[in-house]
Amino acid sequence: MFVCVCNAIGDKCVSKAINDGHGDPDAVYEALGVAPQCGQCAETIEEMIFDHRCKSRMLIAAE
Repeated sequence: MFVCVCNAIGDKCVSKAINDGHGDPDAVYEALGVAPQCGQCAETIEEMIFDHRCKSRMLIAAE
């Protein structure tokens, strides 16, 4: 699934950047070597970061 149509960035690339520790949309763009164009994807990236943080906290709590 495309997250950013302007830069042709898929969800797997964004997820990898988030997993590598890039915790805000600007850091994700930088990690992927792109710049935001229309900005429509920033909200989706924020949601993906939020989901990642929630999952990480759940894993820590389960230990």
